[in-house]
Amino acid sequence: MKETIAEVLRRYKDRQVNLASEATINLLSSEIEAAILNRESKNKYPTKDDIEGYIVDQYNRNRPIEEHIKDSSEIK
Repeated sequence: MKETIAEVLRRYKDRQVNLASEATINLLSSEIEAAILNRESKNKYPTKDDIEGYIVDQYNRNRPIEEHIKDSSEIK
């Protein structure tokens, strides 16, 4: 989470923002909140690559190394 907040703050590194301003505080807090929620939603649902990797791992799990596959399309 700390890195996500740092990413948002880095976007403002070359701007002269007034942190005493309520508008600036609201803007930054909204951006940080959106970035955190976006990160959490990405982590909540598996991607196509995650599913592909899981299928390959499960297929290879109890097979000898010479029978391992690298892609689910290799499953017969």
